[in-house]
Amino acid sequence: MDKDAKARFVEKLMQAQAERSQRRFAKDLEVQLGTLQNWLRGDSYPTPENFKKIAAAAGMSQLELFAYIFDEDTSNLPPAPIQAEQALSYLAPLSKKEKVRLIKLLLDDVADD
Repeated sequence: MDKDAKARFVEKLMQAQAERSQRRFAKDLEVQLGTLQNWLRGDSYPTPENFKKIAAAAGMSQLELFAYIFDEDTSNLPPAPIQAEQALSYLAPLSKKEKVRLIKLLLDDVADD
């Protein structure tokens, strides 16, 4: 990975971290703190599974993140899937009763997996 691509990767990683501490962000990504710190220094790079987690934390698809890192055109890429946090904004108008009903439906859905 060239110097510019490394810088863009670290930039997106830091944006995905947002206000979280490195320790909290590493825990959220389910990696060791040292692993995250290596990524932030550009000393190593995430596995495909961890790259997927980073993309999700950045609110991007893996393709969008990859294209950004390597400075490629993203205009033809499909949009990133809606993340849970974004879905909450759509649910805000629901009544408390409907939110409880939705939670029960989600729990049933997860239990079926």
